[in-house]
This record gives sequence, structure tokens and C-alpha cells, in this order.
Amino acid sequence: NKKFGELYAELSSNRNTYNDKALIYYDLILKSVLNQPEESNILIQKFRDEFSKFSDTVNYNLVQTEYYNNLKLLNYKRLKELSKNLIENYKQFIDSSDYVELKDDNEIFGFLENELPATVIKNTDTEIKVKKDLAGYNLLRVKSKNDSIVDMVFDTGANVNVISESTAKKLNLRIIPDAVVYIMGSTGARNASKIAIADQGFIEDIEFKNAEFIVFP
Repeated sequence: NKKFGELYAELSSNRNTYNDKALIYYDLILKSVLNQPEESNILIQKFRDEFSKFSDTVNYNLVQTEYYNNLKLLNYKRLKELSKNLIENYKQFIDSSDYVELKDDNEIFGFLENELPATVIKNTDTEIKVKKDLAGYNLLRVKSKNDSIVDMVFDTGANVNVISESTAKKLNLRIIPDAVVYIMGSTGARNASKIAIADQGFIEDIEFKNAEFIVFP
């Protein structure tokens, strides 16, 4: 039921009542939820090594959890493999709209598999200035390596970074050749888009490298 807080509390109180197989399984899920993807991946491999027989549902959860972990790690090559596995072997477990989106993501990972993961470097202690636009959205001032500056919406719930093609050109982002992908928006429509990489950029004194952007026309 994905009541992770209750699961954490239960294991904290009654850990000695569970067998090794259950503990590794629950721990690998909790490590993923608590944003410890490397530790979760280690436990996934340990589970597979120690226990050879488990149900399709458990196997699906292992693959899906590893997929979520590598999304956090931005390991595009592994994401391409895992998304293909989910598409080919676990369609019955995936909601139809999520399945279409997963296929779209698999295409994206194919274009990104040789790109480095994004990194963030805090060069000094800094305050990030946030202002609001006329619609009430929070804006961050982003500077590219060519010193162009744009105000970008700061959306903590977004799955991807999205930018218009004109702004991508202003910031001198590196648009990946022939990388046409389809992105499902909030309306359910799939929009033809490009992929671009910000090799370097700054938000105040915070530097980011290799940031992926979906580029809308």
C-alpha cells in the first residue's frame, strides 16, 4: 500500500520478528524511498544473489525500484536497460498511460546513454534569490556559460527540466542531433520535442554541469 512511514516504524519496532529475506526486501525499498539509491541497488543485488526463487510481483518490484534508483543517479545507460526490461516483461503491472510514458522515456535514455550524469557544485555559501512572476510562480535566475541570463520557473514537483527552443539557443545549450522525443504533458497530449544539455550553468554561486533539458518548439 506504499505506507512507507508505517513500514519504517514497524521495522524499527519489530525488526527481530522478520526473516532475512523479508528484511532485505523491505530495506531495499525503504533505502530507495529515503533517497539512498546506491545503498538500495546494493541490497537489490544482494537479494537476487541470495534468493533465487521469488514471484513475478517481487521481481517487478525489484526492477522498478532499481529503475527509480537509477533515475536519481541519472545513470542513463542502465535506465535504458531497465526501462526496456519493464516494457518487454512487465506490461501487466503498469498503468496504460504510464506504459506509454515509459516507452517515451526509453527513447530519451537511448539518446542520453553516453552523456555524463548531472552534477551540482556549491562553490560558496550562498543565498538563492527567488522572485514571483505575474502568475505567482517562483522564478530562479539562471546564468549559462556564455553569461546569458534567464528567469526560470522553479517547480519542485517536475519530472524533467523544460525549456523553449528560443531560450535554449539564448543559453547556448547543446542540442543533441536528431534526438526527437515525445513528452506527455499534463493534458495527456504527447508533444514532439528535442533534448539539450547544459554543459555548465550557474544559479547564484551554485554551479551545475551536464543538466538535461527537454526543448519544446
